[in-house]
Amino acid sequence: MISLDLSVVYQIVLFLVLCFVLSKVLFRPYLKLLEEREGKTAGARQDTDKLEREGARLKTLYEEEPPKKRFCKKRGSAASKS
Repeated sequence: MISLDLSVVYQIVLFLVLCFVLSKVLFRPYLKLLEEREGKTAGARQDTDKLEREGARLKTLYEEEPPKKRFCKKRGSAASKS
């Protein structure tokens, strides 16, 4: 048979105090750090998506332009540099 004496009460109280202290000192700051990191990652993902869309747009513009026109632009810019 298990007897409930004063030591069980002490253990419960100490456990609750430990949970409170660890929550303030360890868990909340850690969770805050994780949220900040997640926010930075989400921002970087958005930037990456935007740059990928811009790159795809520029690639389609380049591919749609006739090759002769591209060649003339390159030669014209080279001639103007001389």
